[in-house]
Amino acid sequence: MLTIDSGGGGGGFNSSGRSGTNFNGTKGYGGEGGKAFIQGGVGGRAWYYYVDGGFGGGGGAYGRIVGGGGGGGGGGGYSGGSSGNGGRDTCGGGGGSYEDGNNQDNECCYINAGHGQVTITFLE
Repeated sequence: MLTIDSGGGGGGFNSSGRSGTNFNGTKGYGGEGGKAFIQGGVGGRAWYYYVDGGFGGGGGAYGRIVGGGGGGGGGGGYSGGSSGNGGRDTCGGGGGSYEDGNNQDNECCYINAGHGQVTITFLE
């Protein structure tokens, strides 16, 4: 297995994304995982040129321009996403979701267009 060109995993709400081995991660060689929201939500860096990942803790892409691309960084969820698996041009994965509470009403594909929606309600 090749160990190059992986994107970093996206940071979630509760945990950060996995980084490539060159950023003290466990797999691949490439982007840095994005930080969790509770750790500041900073996007990960790409291995080449150190460009930042997306808003909300997006994982850093591999970032190499000469000689090919490299995997893109993954988005975040509740938990951080994984980095690419170490194969050439593998992308970072998005984070998982979390749901807790009583009397849940879950429907598949309720909002099936666009990026989705989050509603935050302040309770006194």
